[in-house]
Amino acid sequence: MLQRIQTIFLFMAMLAGLSLLIDPMTLASVEGDVDVLKSQPQSMLEDGIFHVTDHLILLLLVGLTSFLALVDIFQFRNRQRQVALARGVLIGFILILLLAAVFFYQDYSQLNQGPYLFEIGFGGLAPLAGIISTTLAIRAINKDDKLIRSMDRLR
Repeated sequence: MLQRIQTIFLFMAMLAGLSLLIDPMTLASVEGDVDVLKSQPQSMLEDGIFHVTDHLILLLLVGLTSFLALVDIFQFRNRQRQVALARGVLIGFILILLLAAVFFYQDYSQLNQGPYLFEIGFGGLAPLAGIISTTLAIRAINKDDKLIRSMDRLR
């Protein structure tokens, strides 16, 4: 049923993924002289702001994870498939977080020693919100499955 709590959690996970595609949603930003990175062909920090849209792998992973969360909402008739897709969404958000950290570190390590400040933006918190809401959805699906199995025993 669509009115279950896991639907809300999966919808929140989908919104967390889609919020990364909004233009001002930055994962991290660097303040200082970033002219060194402008000469690098694959630099994502050349403007000082790290977005998900700066790298194709992150963009595709965010799109796939958000799409899986949307598809997972409508898998309420098959709870095992719903749990499997939710685990895929969870792995997707973990990969987004890890790959974003690796890509940011690669560009940040190329900067010369100097007074650089970096901040983690709201985009850095969106994958965490997706991880939390997907974990809560998996718990709610398992709870429903346990309830239905106990009702089958009573028949």
